[in-house]
Amino acid sequence: MENTINVADFCIENAEKIYGFGKRLAIWLQGCSLRCKGCINAHIWEFGKGKDMTLSQFENLLTPDLEGITLLGGEPLDQSEKLLPFVLKAKEMGKTVVLFTGYRKRELSGPALKIWNISDVTVSGRYRGDKHSDFLALRGSTNQRLTFKGAYKNKKISDGKNTEMLVDILDNGEIRAGGFLQEEMDDLLKQLRK
Repeated sequence: MENTINVADFCIENAEKIYGFGKRLAIWLQGCSLRCKGCINAHIWEFGKGKDMTLSQFENLLTPDLEGITLLGGEPLDQSEKLLPFVLKAKEMGKTVVLFTGYRKRELSGPALKIWNISDVTVSGRYRGDKHSDFLALRGSTNQRLTFKGAYKNKKISDGKNTEMLVDILDNGEIRAGGFLQEEMDDLLKQLRK
């Protein structure tokens, strides 16, 4: 049986201030053991409720025009054992990896640490509503760390501008929001999802 990851959603976007540099395959992994208060993705915390994606399906999405992949959640590293072959395949194909995780490096070992180490950008640390800011690059709260390595080790990104968000209304009427929501927009989306 082919290795799979459980995915809440995925899309291809070119939204540098939200998902990282260049055109990217953004993958939201289903499930989160951290469950940060105020998380905009609380609707994907429950494990096993997404769709399984095989390694071959993933590889078919990695077209030559993509700069890389962005891993979000839920909590991507909660599926680290199954996720590692996907990340290795992306790197083998010359793609960059942006990892959004609530974990700090010191909390990791095994496959989770390996994914951290080979990611080109890591956004780490649990979201904290009491430290929320609408003026951070790629982060939602000031305690979260932004680490550039590998292909992006000399890259810089500036804080101080309003963060961005994307809202898509899918053909089936479902609402998908990404990025860093301001509280008013988050409240509105919660009402619309009911």
